Amino acid sequence: MYQTRALILFLAGCTTSIGQSTGSVTDPPVDAGTDPSANRVFLQSLLDQGGDVTLPAGNFIVNRAGSNGYCLKAVSARVHGAGQGTTTITMAGGTPADVVVLSLSGNGASLQDLTLDGNKAAQPDNNEHRHGVMVQDGTGIRITRITAQNSTGDGVYLYHGLSDTVVADSTAQNNNRHGVTIGAQQTGTTISGNRLVGNALHQLDSEHGGDIVTHVTVVNNVMQASPNNSAMTATGIPGNPSGDWAITRNTITGGIMIVSTRFIDITDNTITASDTHPVIIKNAASDIMVFNNTITETGTGSFLAGVFLEGTDPVDMPSRVSVVQNHISVASPDGYGVRANGALDMTVAGNTITGTTAAGKVSHGVGFRVTIGPQPALRCIVTDNTISGVTVGVGIGGNPAATPNPRLGELDVVRNSISAAHGVQLDADDGAPDSLYVHGNNWNGLPVAQRVETIPANTTIIASDASTP
Repeated sequence: MYQTRALILFLAGCTTSIGQSTGSVTDPPVDAGTDPSANRVFLQSLLDQGGDVTLPAGNFIVNRAGSNGYCLKAVSARVHGAGQGTTTITMAGGTPADVVVLSLSGNGASLQDLTLDGNKAAQPDNNEHRHGVMVQDGTGIRITRITAQNSTGDGVYLYHGLSDTVVADSTAQNNNRHGVTIGAQQTGTTISGNRLVGNALHQLDSEHGGDIVTHVTVVNNVMQASPNNSAMTATGIPGNPSGDWAITRNTITGGIMIVSTRFIDITDNTITASDTHPVIIKNAASDIMVFNNTITETGTGSFLAGVFLEGTDPVDMPSRVSVVQNHISVASPDGYGVRANGALDMTVAGNTITGTTAAGKVSHGVGFRVTIGPQPALRCIVTDNTISGVTVGVGIGGNPAATPNPRLGELDVVRNSISAAHGVQLDADDGAPDSLYVHGNNWNGLPVAQRVETIPANTTIIASDASTP
């Protein structure tokens, strides 16, 4: 009797009989899953009640709400489904560009225990802004235990105007752009315990658009990158005070890319890549700590590195980068444990670096190349590392095409254990250090002549222990 009465009232345009103020409901419309307009109206009537909204089990295909950029909208509602894969909201085929399945906003809003499906195979194009859920303008928004999949854009798009946002224990998969995107103007974002896999570009992306994004925690996630892409990015622009990321205890296949942002801690992760560098630090990135990670480069492509620093011009050079107490292994026979091209300064300390050698190839434990004229590099400190399985322990190079030829200010190679055919190898002039300090290293039987090679006449030798065992 109740079901018949509820259906009659719904078809008559009255929604109050379907649920009380909590939004709880047990009876979806009889045409759930087949009539996108009816399903949208039904679900929206629940969401509009606010407070705690419980959506029923079922696959609800929904269409665009009028000319709006969404199918459904929830403002300051706490939305509960019956479970991932049990309550599923699917975007209707043929939905126009720039429309999302669900728009979520407002202080204290939440979304949990359901699946959002973008139905990408049935969409008219690959529009990158057709997302699963777009989140904006609110404090304390929580997204937990959802699956966001099959969108032509992102699974979860944290748009702007957010603070204290959490995305936890969820899955973002098989979306045609990113799994989760951290957009602009937000602080205190936590991405925790998620499974981000099979998304076409990045699994976790950051695109601040010039606004400030600070205090981001990325912890205990599993990320699986698509080919030739880093699994996650943290980005900024020179002079922008964005930063303060903690990236910790994640399992990442495909690597991390840090671009022009600052105060980033990459700690206690397992990072593996085969077609890109596991850790990339680019442009004006500064105050970066890479600590206690297991970093594995499994590819055999040319010049791959476990950790790669890259600058592009005098105002876009990585600085104050520390690579400390990591286990780094590289399979490429001309690869690097840690490689810097155009960095301002770098410290490599306490790592175990294992490389690969092959006939006709030159691999390095640590490589530092001064490439950006006229800007000299400040220093490269290599201390307390165990380096093995490489052709060259520490190599310093320059850029003869740069005018004037930039040089490295200081090279310190201290207390390392180096097992290599060549210990410290310098270019005759290009990029050569102004001062050289080599002391307290274990050369593991390497002949004296091959411990420190090609010291330019204009390099000041502060100390050299090349004659020690």
